[in-house]
Amino acid sequence: MEREAFFKKIEYALGEYMPEVGVSVTEVTKNNGLILHGLVIRREGTKVSPTIYLEQFYDRYENGTTFADIITDLEKVINECTGEGINVDYFSDFEEVKDRIVCKIINYDMNSGLLNSVPFVRWNDLAIVFCHICDESIAGYATILIRNSHLEMWHVTGEDIYEYARKNTPRLMHDELSTIDELLKDMIGGPLPGGLRNGIDNDPDNPVAAMYVLTNSKRIFGATSMLYSGYLKELSDRFGSGLYILPSSIHEVILLPENDVYDPDFMREMICEVNESEVSLEERLSDNLYYYDRNTEEIRIAG
Repeated sequence: MEREAFFKKIEYALGEYMPEVGVSVTEVTKNNGLILHGLVIRREGTKVSPTIYLEQFYDRYENGTTFADIITDLEKVINECTGEGINVDYFSDFEEVKDRIVCKIINYDMNSGLLNSVPFVRWNDLAIVFCHICDESIAGYATILIRNSHLEMWHVTGEDIYEYARKNTPRLMHDELSTIDELLKDMIGGPLPGGLRNGIDNDPDNPVAAMYVLTNSKRIFGATSMLYSGYLKELSDRFGSGLYILPSSIHEVILLPENDVYDPDFMREMICEVNESEVSLEERLSDNLYYYDRNTEEIRIAG
């Protein structure tokens, strides 16, 4: 079954099976211009409509899951999103929302269309936008992008949102720094193999030994940590140099000390290559290399 036909069939089937819930499929523009198909859920008496993205369900269907099982799973998700114990109407009250608004950085040029409808602050080649983190007891780490229409509903300005987000982000999503060593151990679920372990420990000139990953405690939008993290100054003081910042994705960045080992031109090529081959379109941050100046404590695009 073709993708578009699959989405239409889901819309029709759920309309038949769950007539008490209004459903419709619409195209939604996500980060970096990625277009996804969202199943918009409308239940009478609620002011906010949850959206379920259908691409993952189509992939499951293509891999052998029956259409009936897909519908059953979607019914469960819809009931979880709109059940009696869940109240999303709080979002219309700014007093209920303001303390969970955080910053997120995205690519400026790749999101020029989106930025027409959201409050933002320009930063280098990026834009700082704002999201509300839903209460973890309700929706895990689900987020809602703050739009201009929300500001009108709340009778607040973009400057108001930015001030709350600057205070909330370090509190709710505190920065975390890991060495590549620690990251690799997490990935393989145990100690590093002896050869790799010795290579990192015993060779102080090994570039891997001075590579750090900066993210945040929630592991979402972790690249935003470079806006406020004290680890930048701590590392630059430790190495007595500035730092290169490689934008791995919107969720983390890689920090490297400025020295003769790392060639800026090579790093720029590597960033572009990795973005093209390894990072999904929605999670790409930038093709640029950044530089943290130890003297001014500012971040700029590396010259």
